[in-house]
Amino acid sequence: MVVIWACASFAFFMVPFYIGTLDYNIYLMSTATALGEVISSVICLIVTHKIDKKKSISFFTAISCLGSLAITLIIWLYKGDD
Repeated sequence: MVVIWACASFAFFMVPFYIGTLDYNIYLMSTATALGEVISSVICLIVTHKIDKKKSISFFTAISCLGSLAITLIIWLYKGDD
């Protein structure tokens, strides 16, 4: 449980920080983050009611890893507006 809490806290606090390092509108990023959290909460409720807790934790950990890799690739491939 401590490992899950640590991963969730890292993703919750660090991902918006790293996204904020890009030169985007801060208000747009805050709105997108809030909308993403609402959508993910609804999806979390649906998934946890359909499958058991161990499988749902594995499922959401895999989604978090894929999302982190996607953000890393986007930042790595983004060259800016030259």
